[in-house]
Amino acid sequence: MRCSRLLTFTLVALGLQAGQCDAGVVTYSFGGHVYRLKTRVGAVPEDISAKLNKQAPATGDRQLNISPNGKWVVMRAERRDANCFGWDCLLVMNYNLSSVTVIKKPDGGVIHADGFSAISSSGNMVIYPASDGPHALDLWKITRDLSGHWSKPVLLTGASPHAANVHPAIAKNGGKILFDCGPQASDPIDGEICEVGVNGKGFRVVLTPQDAPPGFQAAGGLHSADYAPDGSIVFEGNWSADGSNDERIWRLPVGGVAKPLGTFHNDNTPCVLPDGYIVSLWLGRQDNVNGAHEPKLMQPNGLAPRMLVKNKDVDDVGLGCGAELL
Repeated sequence: MRCSRLLTFTLVALGLQAGQCDAGVVTYSFGGHVYRLKTRVGAVPEDISAKLNKQAPATGDRQLNISPNGKWVVMRAERRDANCFGWDCLLVMNYNLSSVTVIKKPDGGVIHADGFSAISSSGNMVIYPASDGPHALDLWKITRDLSGHWSKPVLLTGASPHAANVHPAIAKNGGKILFDCGPQASDPIDGEICEVGVNGKGFRVVLTPQDAPPGFQAAGGLHSADYAPDGSIVFEGNWSADGSNDERIWRLPVGGVAKPLGTFHNDNTPCVLPDGYIVSLWLGRQDNVNGAHEPKLMQPNGLAPRMLVKNKDVDDVGLGCGAELL
């Protein structure tokens, strides 16, 4: 898809380059397999699980996420190590899957994550949730050195006042993360959006359900925040004019007030591509009679939606957005 003149102006206003539009990769899970899909028109989903099964058959792949630059992926899987069978652990892979590594701590133990994880563009930093800290669920950082050895996990959310700290999204420069924070891992009422540096410093609550903009009522929690190229934050919110707890995609500008993107209802779990385009799981397509979670692509301003996958109920466990490697 070529950028229209109107969209070119929009991209420039967002600090993006004209010609970047509609080019990226999204990762998702479905039916016990994980997939990677270019967002270009006519692209076919790439079954990552099927490709890995050619190397060594296994089951239990889920929650695939991609680095911002598209060069690395991380997922939970029952592969490559006896300690992963029956209890999935974290695997890191390069783009062409020629290197598949089970993350191991200095003591030889594997990482059993308790949810969706994220990987940096260097491929040498993974952020994951686990129950090994002061809260019910905390986010941890583990890094890989030049010799290929992984560090001891470092706690990032010690300063959080919340019991559950999950669903991390890493900034493009790798310096900080956004994440869901609340009283439990998946809370439709009180979930907030938090941020912290990857050094564990600078914790802050970015947005709460009570921060509804003028004309909207607090209803439900806030989830799945991600950084946009212009520094704004895109997230799922349940604010509505009548308090009906309606899932929509929102943008919080730097120093501004949150605004809904597009007119899509029952829309959730967004991630942002490097060109500013947004992928989310939309249940409201007219012919989607079964209410499946279908990946939808839309422009940074919420216009020109296009379905990436139809008639498949993609797992609502997190989408990954990264650059397309040309």
